[in-house]
Formats: sequence, structure tokens, C-alpha cells
Amino acid sequence: MAASESAECVRPFVSRRFWLLPSKSWASSPMFFTQRDAREALTQLTQRELEIARCVAEGLSNADIARQLFLGEATVKTHLTRATSRLGVNRVQLALLVDRAG
Repeated sequence: MAASESAECVRPFVSRRFWLLPSKSWASSPMFFTQRDAREALTQLTQRELEIARCVAEGLSNADIARQLFLGEATVKTHLTRATSRLGVNRVQLALLVDRAG
């Protein structure tokens, strides 16, 4: 990314205007999902992925999740990677989905 492009990306924040990346729709963000939508999205996860996603929503680190569930930290990371990839979200968005699902 060229410096001029970077400046264009930062400018809306400096001027306190909000903007969206053209490739993303605000409506697809987990924070705008209904409880039913969130629950439906989470049905795509395995039981273990859902269990780990719930731990993420509680704010636990990978190491904490591993200790709590008696797993290796690499195993936790693998489950999280699969879950976030399957749902097309990042860790924070996954936590939002779990929270929204109730």
C-alpha cells in the first residue's frame, strides 16, 4: 500500500467520520445479527469448536482455554482457526456471535 493510500484510509478516522471497507457489508457483521441468526451460524461448528468459542466469549486466552479443557494450546488454536474460518469471522467477531446467541 502506498503512503498516499494509507493516508486516505486514516483520514476518515482523523476527521471522525466512519467508513466501511468496500468488500464488507455492515449488515454481515456479527454485532448486527439477531439472536436467531447467531444461533443458526453457530450450528456450523462442532461441539468442541463451540465449547472453545464460548470460552473465547468469556475472554479466556488460548492458554487458559487449554488448561480449562485439558487440551494442548496448539489444539485450541487449531479448533479456533477452523471455527473462525468456517464462519468467516475473526476471534472478536466469534465472541460477539456467541454472546448474541445467548
